[in-house]
Amino acid sequence: MPEENNQNLTAEQEKEQAHALRRQQSLERAMQRRQQEKEAQEKAQQQKGAAGSEGKEEKGIRQATAKALSFSWLNIIDTFGLTLLYINFHFIAKYIAGSQMFSEFGEEWTPAQFRSKTASEGLKIGEIMLMLVCDIILVILIFLLLLLLFIPVFLSLGLIQLITLLLT
Repeated sequence: MPEENNQNLTAEQEKEQAHALRRQQSLERAMQRRQQEKEAQEKAQQQKGAAGSEGKEEKGIRQATAKALSFSWLNIIDTFGLTLLYINFHFIAKYIAGSQMFSEFGEEWTPAQFRSKTASEGLKIGEIMLMLVCDIILVILIFLLLLLLFIPVFLSLGLIQLITLLLT
């Protein structure tokens, strides 16, 4: 009997030792994972710190282009439509060339803390539509101006009279 107790005792001790070993291995794996996570966080912070200065510069440039865009819209009548050139340039640089240095259309009217996806999209679409309407009006005005300039030329050459005679 004492021999059986010794065997039971050693079997229990072996189980306890195996359990303690598994616990220790599990603890070591958890510590390794924590160390890896910590290193990954430190690496990410270093990369963020390196890219942070570029992000600040880019953010400053975006704010400047947003101010220029809002200035262009506000002074479009005062400049007889010349600021439409910058508005179109801004559109081409942002949406066709894909530059990240130009702000989205509609962003210049809302402060950063109040921006929502829906409002920005609405302002963006509205501003692009307004730009297109202004461009169409400008093309019509240029066409009318050219027409007014060339009517006297056509009259002096008698081309209009010739055309009317041919059509009748």
